[in-house]
Amino acid sequence: MMDKIQKRIGTWLLVFSLIFAGIPFSLERVRASESNLAFSALASAKSSETQNPVQNINDGQASTRWAQDGEAPSSWVQLSWDTAQTMKSFRILWERRNAQSYQLEISEDGSTWKNISGKLSAPKSTAVEITLPGAKSAKYLR
Repeated sequence: MMDKIQKRIGTWLLVFSLIFAGIPFSLERVRASESNLAFSALASAKSSETQNPVQNINDGQASTRWAQDGEAPSSWVQLSWDTAQTMKSFRILWERRNAQSYQLEISEDGSTWKNISGKLSAPKSTAVEITLPGAKSAKYLR
C-alpha cells in the first residue's frame, strides 16, 4: 500500500515538473524590471501631445512613447520617487534622432537641478546608453 502511494506521489511530481518545465519563466525580464527604476517612478512633463502622454515614458511598452507638444520650443520630462534612488546608467530610446540637444539632471527637491550628463547635438542612435563615472542619488530625474 505504501509503495503505491509513493509511486503516485512520484508520478504527480514528475507530471508537475514536466508541466512547469514547459512554462517559459523569464528571470531576466523580472531582474530587468526590478533594476529599472523608471518603472516605479511618477512621470510628469512640461508639455505633452494628447495622443502621446507622459505616462507612456515609463510604461515599459516599446509601442508607446511620450512626445512634447509641438507648440513648445523645448520641454522636459521628469521622473520622481518618494525616496532618493541611486542611479548610474541610463538608456534613452528615441523614436527619431531629431532632438537638437538633451541633458540629464537630478534634484533632491524638484527645484534645484544639477546637470549629470548631456549632449549639445542630436543623438547618434535611437538607443542611447549613458553610464556615469560614479553613482548619483536623487529623488528627481529629468
